[in-house]
Amino acid sequence: GKTSYMNMVKESMQNEKYVIIDFNPRHSKDVKFIQEDFFKRLSSKLKVYNGEFSNLFEDYLDAISIIDKKNITSYFRSYNKINGRVSSKTKLQDAINHFNKRIVVFIEDFDRLLDCEIIEVFKLIDENASFSNIIFISAYDKNHMNKVLGSKYSNEDGYFSDKFFTL
Repeated sequence: GKTSYMNMVKESMQNEKYVIIDFNPRHSKDVKFIQEDFFKRLSSKLKVYNGEFSNLFEDYLDAISIIDKKNITSYFRSYNKINGRVSSKTKLQDAINHFNKRIVVFIEDFDRLLDCEIIEVFKLIDENASFSNIIFISAYDKNHMNKVLGSKYSNEDGYFSDKFFTL
Protein backbone atom coordinates (compact mmCIF):
# COMPACT_ATOMS: atom_id res chain seq x y z
CA GLY A 1 0.00 0.00 0.00
CA LYS A 2 2.58 2.62 1.03
CA THR A 3 4.91 2.01 -1.91
CA SER A 4 2.04 1.96 -4.39
CA TYR A 5 0.76 5.25 -3.01
CA MET A 6 4.21 6.86 -3.21
CA ASN A 7 4.58 5.62 -6.79
CA MET A 8 1.29 7.31 -7.70
CA VAL A 9 2.47 10.56 -6.13
CA LYS A 10 5.78 10.31 -8.04
CA GLU A 11 3.92 9.65 -11.28
CA SER A 12 1.78 12.75 -10.78
CA MET A 13 4.96 14.81 -10.30
CA GLN A 14 6.68 13.64 -13.50
CA ASN A 15 6.87 17.01 -15.20
CA GLU A 16 9.17 19.98 -15.70
CA LYS A 17 8.37 21.47 -12.27
CA TYR A 18 10.03 18.72 -10.21
CA VAL A 19 13.21 16.73 -9.87
CA ILE A 20 12.34 13.42 -8.22
CA ILE A 21 14.97 11.79 -6.05
CA ASP A 22 14.47 8.31 -4.66
CA PHE A 23 16.48 7.60 -1.53
CA ASN A 24 16.46 4.35 0.39
CA PRO A 25 18.61 4.52 3.55
CA ARG A 26 18.59 0.71 3.77
CA HIS A 27 20.98 0.66 0.80
CA SER A 28 23.69 2.41 2.85
CA LYS A 29 26.33 -0.02 4.04
CA ASP A 30 26.32 1.49 7.53
CA VAL A 31 24.37 4.08 9.51
CA LYS A 32 27.35 6.47 9.38
CA PHE A 33 27.08 6.61 5.56
CA ILE A 34 23.36 7.45 5.30
CA GLN A 35 23.84 11.22 5.04
CA GLU A 36 26.81 10.94 2.69
CA ASP A 37 24.88 8.50 0.47
CA PHE A 38 21.92 10.86 0.45
CA PHE A 39 24.04 13.80 -0.69
CA LYS A 40 25.80 11.73 -3.32
CA ARG A 41 22.39 10.77 -4.70
CA LEU A 42 21.14 14.36 -4.56
CA SER A 43 24.32 15.74 -6.12
CA SER A 44 24.33 13.19 -8.95
CA LYS A 45 20.74 14.09 -9.85
CA LEU A 46 21.27 17.84 -9.71
CA LYS A 47 24.65 18.09 -11.44
CA VAL A 48 22.89 17.16 -14.68
CA TYR A 49 21.22 20.58 -14.48
CA ASN A 50 24.21 22.49 -13.10
CA GLY A 51 27.74 21.10 -12.75
CA GLU A 52 28.41 23.54 -9.90
CA PHE A 53 26.23 21.43 -7.58
CA SER A 54 28.94 18.76 -7.21
CA ASN A 55 31.43 21.17 -5.66
CA LEU A 56 28.80 22.97 -3.60
CA PHE A 57 27.60 19.71 -2.06
CA GLU A 58 31.15 18.54 -1.42
CA ASP A 59 32.02 21.81 0.35
CA TYR A 60 28.81 21.64 2.39
CA LEU A 61 29.42 18.01 3.42
CA ASP A 62 32.93 18.90 4.47
CA ALA A 63 31.67 21.87 6.49
CA ILE A 64 29.12 19.76 8.37
CA SER A 65 31.69 16.99 8.91
CA ILE A 66 29.97 14.35 6.79
CA ILE A 67 33.09 13.97 4.68
CA ASP A 68 36.62 15.24 5.13
CA LYS A 69 38.06 16.36 1.83
CA LYS A 70 40.90 18.33 3.41
CA ASN A 71 43.83 16.43 4.82
CA ILE A 72 45.32 19.19 6.99
CA THR A 73 45.90 19.80 10.67
CA SER A 74 42.99 19.67 13.08
CA TYR A 75 43.34 23.35 14.00
CA PHE A 76 42.76 24.50 10.45
CA ARG A 77 40.01 21.94 9.97
CA SER A 78 38.11 23.12 13.04
CA TYR A 79 38.57 26.77 12.02
CA ASN A 80 37.27 25.99 8.53
CA LYS A 81 34.33 24.04 9.95
CA ILE A 82 33.22 26.92 12.17
CA ASN A 83 33.61 29.58 9.49
CA GLY A 84 32.81 27.46 6.47
CA ARG A 85 29.57 25.83 7.59
CA VAL A 86 27.39 28.92 7.20
CA SER A 87 29.17 30.03 4.05
CA SER A 88 28.90 26.60 2.38
CA LYS A 89 25.26 26.24 3.31
CA THR A 90 24.49 29.76 2.07
CA LYS A 91 26.18 29.11 -1.28
CA LEU A 92 24.34 25.82 -1.67
CA GLN A 93 21.03 27.43 -0.63
CA ASP A 94 21.51 30.18 -3.21
CA ALA A 95 22.14 27.62 -5.95
CA ILE A 96 19.09 25.60 -4.91
CA ASN A 97 16.95 28.77 -4.74
CA HIS A 98 17.95 29.68 -8.30
CA PHE A 99 17.16 26.19 -9.49
CA ASN A 100 13.88 26.46 -11.38
CA LYS A 101 12.47 23.14 -10.17
CA ARG A 102 11.26 21.79 -6.84
CA ILE A 103 13.43 18.97 -5.50
CA VAL A 104 11.26 16.19 -4.10
CA VAL A 105 13.00 13.47 -2.09
CA PHE A 106 11.10 10.23 -1.60
CA ILE A 107 12.45 8.29 1.37
CA GLU A 108 11.73 4.59 0.92
CA ASP A 109 11.48 1.85 3.56
CA PHE A 110 11.63 4.31 6.46
CA ASP A 111 9.75 1.97 8.76
CA ARG A 112 12.09 -0.93 7.94
CA LEU A 113 15.12 0.77 9.45
CA LEU A 114 16.82 0.12 12.76
CA ASP A 115 16.38 2.72 15.50
CA CYS A 116 19.83 4.27 14.93
CA GLU A 117 19.13 4.49 11.18
CA ILE A 118 15.76 6.17 11.77
CA ILE A 119 17.42 8.77 13.99
CA GLU A 120 20.12 9.37 11.34
CA VAL A 121 17.44 9.99 8.70
CA PHE A 122 15.64 12.35 11.10
CA LYS A 123 18.93 14.24 11.52
CA LEU A 124 19.30 14.37 7.74
CA ILE A 125 15.79 15.77 7.33
CA ASP A 126 16.17 18.22 10.20
CA GLU A 127 19.45 19.64 8.91
CA ASN A 128 18.34 19.88 5.28
CA ALA A 129 14.64 20.67 5.35
CA SER A 130 15.66 24.29 5.75
CA PHE A 131 16.70 24.32 2.09
CA SER A 132 13.67 26.11 0.73
CA ASN A 133 13.35 24.15 -2.49
CA ILE A 134 13.62 20.61 -1.08
CA ILE A 135 10.58 18.61 -0.03
CA PHE A 136 10.83 15.26 1.79
CA ILE A 137 8.08 12.67 1.31
CA SER A 138 7.84 9.30 3.00
CA ALA A 139 5.16 6.79 3.85
CA TYR A 140 5.66 4.68 6.95
CA ASP A 141 3.89 2.70 9.62
CA LYS A 142 3.95 5.21 12.46
CA ASN A 143 3.09 2.74 15.20
CA HIS A 144 5.76 0.29 14.08
CA MET A 145 8.38 3.02 13.78
CA ASN A 146 7.61 4.30 17.24
CA LYS A 147 7.86 0.75 18.65
CA VAL A 148 11.29 0.46 17.06
CA LEU A 149 12.33 3.80 18.57
CA GLY A 150 10.94 2.78 21.95
CA SER A 151 10.15 4.94 24.93
CA LYS A 152 13.49 6.75 24.65
CA TYR A 153 12.05 8.89 21.84
CA SER A 154 8.46 9.40 22.94
CA ASN A 155 6.58 11.53 25.43
CA GLU A 156 3.01 12.24 26.41
CA ASP A 157 2.76 15.10 23.89
CA GLY A 158 3.21 12.86 20.86
CA TYR A 159 5.50 10.72 18.82
CA PHE A 160 9.06 11.69 17.98
CA SER A 161 8.32 11.30 14.25
CA ASP A 162 5.70 14.06 14.51
CA LYS A 163 8.52 16.59 14.89
CA PHE A 164 9.72 15.80 11.36
CA PHE A 165 6.60 15.03 9.34
CA THR A 166 3.59 17.31 9.30
CA LEU A 167 1.11 15.04 7.56
